[in-house]
Amino acid sequence: MSSSRRDFLKYSGALAALSQAPVLHAEPVVAAAAVNAAPGAVKSTGSLSELVNVLQGTNSNPQFSRGNTMPIAAAPFGMAHWALESRSGPPSPWWFNPADQRLQGFRCTHQLSPWLYDYGWSTILPVTETPDVSAGGRASSYVTTSLKTHPYGFFVELTRYGIHAQLAPTCRGAAMQFHSAYGDPISVVVDAPEKGASFEWDAAKGTLPVTASTSTRAS
Repeated sequence: MSSSRRDFLKYSGALAALSQAPVLHAEPVVAAAAVNAAPGAVKSTGSLSELVNVLQGTNSNPQFSRGNTMPIAAAPFGMAHWALESRSGPPSPWWFNPADQRLQGFRCTHQLSPWLYDYGWSTILPVTETPDVSAGGRASSYVTTSLKTHPYGFFVELTRYGIHAQLAPTCRGAAMQFHSAYGDPISVVVDAPEKGASFEWDAAKGTLPVTASTSTRAS
């Protein structure tokens, strides 16, 4: 038998063996990640989205980049993206850092990177008192161990106001739910600084359509 014939048969056998290999599905990947992680680090529900760390690459600044990403939650092909805001901006587009100990609210953003400035944004924060509506004045510390960040939403406990706040993005906005741990009335600060913006609370539908902005307060 010629060498070319032997080589052909050898490689054909290898391809046949590969073709009979079992197909790996997503579930074993999740299981393997849970086994290899530190105890308690991964609590899988069977969905790969549970393993996505949206804070990855967010610990950046203009002097040093670790990714220049934002902690984004969004619906597939959504018109609005949501993130956590820990610093006011503009003028600076670096409005989030995981090392900050206070949050200014959930931010509706169109910013792709800190190197590209945001536009058409607004920030929403639930409160239980008459607030200083400035970004720094309204900010609340939060329970870092309570913070849950996923591609499909956020959950956080705001220490200053005793509020459990959660957000799930929709195609053109977000669904939000706020709960006071002490039974206090909750109001919402909407900071939408672009000129000409406005909003009006629709109590019947439980919606807050925003068409533009000024820093204000909705009960």
